Amino acid sequence: MEGKEENDSCKNQSKTTHELPPAFKNIYNSYDAFFDSSKEVVVLRNVFNEIREKNDSEFQWTERDIINATTIVDNKEIMSMIIGNLPKLIDRCSLELTCSTFYRICNDKSSQITPFNVEEGVQKYIRDGSKVKCCQNTVYLNIPHTSDSVKSSFMKKAKILETYFKRKPKLVIKNLPIEMASDLNSIPTLDNIKTVVFKTNSQPIFSMHLLNSIPSLNPKNIIFEDYGKSSVDIDEEVVEEMKIDIPILVRNVVLMCGRKNSSCLLKCFEKLKKGSLDQLTFGRFFTIGIVKKDQLLMASHLASYFKNVKVIFKNDISGDVNNSIFKLLDKFNMTTTTPVTYEISFYMSSVGNLFSQILAGQFKEKKDLIWPKYSKISVFRVFRKRQNENGKLTDEEVESLGLGLSQMLNLTIFEFQFDLIKTLDEFSVICRGFRKSIRNIKIYGCSKFSLDHLNILSNGVESLENFSIEGISCSAIKLSLIMSSFNTLKGLHVDFSENYFFENIIEDIVTIDETKGGELVKWPNLDLLDIICIIKKSEYDILERMNRNTPRRSGKFLYFKSSKEATPYCESYCPFYRIIIQKSSKNFGIFRSIFSQDTYEFRDETYFGYDPRSHN
Repeated sequence: MEGKEENDSCKNQSKTTHELPPAFKNIYNSYDAFFDSSKEVVVLRNVFNEIREKNDSEFQWTERDIINATTIVDNKEIMSMIIGNLPKLIDRCSLELTCSTFYRICNDKSSQITPFNVEEGVQKYIRDGSKVKCCQNTVYLNIPHTSDSVKSSFMKKAKILETYFKRKPKLVIKNLPIEMASDLNSIPTLDNIKTVVFKTNSQPIFSMHLLNSIPSLNPKNIIFEDYGKSSVDIDEEVVEEMKIDIPILVRNVVLMCGRKNSSCLLKCFEKLKKGSLDQLTFGRFFTIGIVKKDQLLMASHLASYFKNVKVIFKNDISGDVNNSIFKLLDKFNMTTTTPVTYEISFYMSSVGNLFSQILAGQFKEKKDLIWPKYSKISVFRVFRKRQNENGKLTDEEVESLGLGLSQMLNLTIFEFQFDLIKTLDEFSVICRGFRKSIRNIKIYGCSKFSLDHLNILSNGVESLENFSIEGISCSAIKLSLIMSSFNTLKGLHVDFSENYFFENIIEDIVTIDETKGGELVKWPNLDLLDIICIIKKSEYDILERMNRNTPRRSGKFLYFKSSKEATPYCESYCPFYRIIIQKSSKNFGIFRSIFSQDTYEFRDETYFGYDPRSHN
């Protein structure tokens, strides 16, 4: 009888329910952000699936639930991942006050894990009146003036900014009065910021003065983006009185501003040793237009303080490509011993060949001097200008492009508008110009890209690592064929046209579970496979089953509606979807950073956002 009573007691005890702190609900609400086949996480999935079936108002836990929850809570690695994915700041702040263990995890850097976001790195220029904003990996400050109420409002957000700075590596300052420098400096996590972008209309020297007034802000990268005209001129005597220093940890400087506004920065560098910093980048606003001799001398002097210099050109051209390259390299001929590399983007217009012929005669005598500089071109892009929708390159221009590519001995990135050429032979001329240094290629407008084009490209490129191609409609070109054509391929993006059927894609991304019979993700031998294609409802169900059946970590298999729009064919209309399969959630962002995001407009996504005035 005693044994029976003990059994009944145990049975009743197992039915005893407990009310857990609300913070536990927040933990379990974020579990979807991390999924792995490890034992602890499978336990977490099972527990939460049962919880979902319960009414929130009756959120009662059994003894078994408590044991399973404790298994998760005692695992610091899993708890760090879960807490790092809590979507709301208030939930995190509440959780860290629950107990000392949670407080340590919440404030440990290992829990600062940002959920995977496919738009990471594609920044947008903030146009609203927000004073403080957080967008993806960036904290954005826009405080045009100061007052007691503004300061009070700013300090109320100090706790939010503290969390932002802990998790976001980039700070963009549009406006910030010098009087508020001490308030910003008081935020303890400011030292986590690695990149500071000054997106102002004032002299860069004033931005440096502001940076000196915030000693806790010691970034590795400084970017000056001035898309307007400076309203204040400043002479060298005033600069000397300001006594501005370059922060100790700064290694890279980017000048996305005009040459006039950059001259005063020289005084800041004079205390440094020559060649002590890593890289100086001259952006297109620095290189555009006619460069005067004193400005070229200033650029050469600035370059002497760096180990490497990168020069970015973005120009509209017509006619012979090499004539335009000659012009750019000749006008920006710095007298410096610092190694220089060039990034050139051309937008082909249909103005005619008259200006091209003038350039050809003007630079004919300088070819022997300019050819050696081709080996310093690391990035080269040829796009179609928007107003030139139907224009094609002439035979002479294609030959010139192929010749120019053959001289670019260290070219690593090439982007090209495929529909600028007319024939397969012209494509062969371009591919024959590729050197062994080519690692990354992106081709746009490929509605007429065929198997023959793919074969020519694979024969012309020996060590292709990242390949992006847009507009494929040829059904004979399959993912497996592209991957087998390039043995060294690591990243692949294919944007299929609306005429391409998903049936041709399924066999390369789906495999069948031999034990359970369900669809699983067929992991390719790539770091990243990124697909955009039309998907019907029945085909979407396949992706849903793959999602349910495939164990993985966050961000390794994703599918969602693409921003690309299909032609609304009434009943046959289907949306475009994006499918991402990758070994690490970082690979998508790395791949996107290699290539430009736009073929027509002068954007600068490499650094931060774009100039909204160029899109009016």
